[in-house]
Amino acid sequence: MYVELWYESTSISTELKHTADATKELDFFTFYQYLDPVFQANNPIPTRSNLFEAHPSDGILLEKGISNGEQVAQLFKSSSSDLLTIVQTKTNGNAHHLHMSLKGKIDFLKKVYSAHYDACEWIKH
Repeated sequence: MYVELWYESTSISTELKHTADATKELDFFTFYQYLDPVFQANNPIPTRSNLFEAHPSDGILLEKGISNGEQVAQLFKSSSSDLLTIVQTKTNGNAHHLHMSLKGKIDFLKKVYSAHYDACEWIKH
């Protein structure tokens, strides 16, 4: 029997997650993809991409997100979009970054970050 487990990240046991044949985290972005296409067109959310670069080459740092005394995110403005960079993992000194971008929606990017990750204090640069 093939088992695909859909889960909410704060309520899953590690053992159960690793026992399933496949997993899918039910997060803000997953729920959004099941909404009506007309609603999605009228209410866009940020696009996501995983990159090793911390910021766009033409980006200007606007704010830093701080949680428990550690920088967890940076908010940039570039010529093409507003970009929120989130430090996802640190392995052997190397950081992996998740980028969320959406033109002209800086406050909304912060709200999406809080909904998807955790609240943080935003400090102007």
